[in-house]
Amino acid sequence: MGLGILVLKCLRDGDVFIDIGSSSGTYALPAAIKCGESGSVIAVDPDCETVEALEYNVKLNKLINVIVLKVAMSDKDGTLMLKGYGLRGGAPRIASDITRAFEGREVEVETRSIESLVKNAEVRVPDVVKIDVEGHGKKVILGLGNVRPKHIFMEIHPTLGEDEIEITKLLNGMGYKLVGEPVKRFNEVHVHFELNSNN
Repeated sequence: MGLGILVLKCLRDGDVFIDIGSSSGTYALPAAIKCGESGSVIAVDPDCETVEALEYNVKLNKLINVIVLKVAMSDKDGTLMLKGYGLRGGAPRIASDITRAFEGREVEVETRSIESLVKNAEVRVPDVVKIDVEGHGKKVILGLGNVRPKHIFMEIHPTLGEDEIEITKLLNGMGYKLVGEPVKRFNEVHVHFELNSNN
């Protein structure tokens, strides 16, 4: 079963879904319908071209419960250098020793943490979070702080330095258990973590 279908199965009417690495809205648009008008979807992407397409798709579908944020999610608020590719290239990546080997422009982008968004009352505590940030996932998880969504879906990118075992241990330590088996697709590993019921 694809990750998108699993995300939708976990969403309920009134839920808050944070789609990190939203691109043009593949997850965000159907999630907005599933969450209903009493719920909300926070679609996050730092790439200018991608965000423009995302905002167009939200408007085209007349979705009033989607908030689009043009930032990179991380462990804290600040800035970092992003390697951007636009709609015709690959997904944007945080500039690092690994990504500098790829072509693409480097731009400085704003970073936010999930904890900061919740603390500043910009979003309600999310029920479901999807993370697809091309090698920057650990930082996004650390940015949860004390916020504990019920479900975390993540695309892990080993070729960009992410370690499946390290991510699993980190989330286990935060009270999450792995649901089902990790699914390997191309250069990605798709995982689903659920908050333990006693947390």
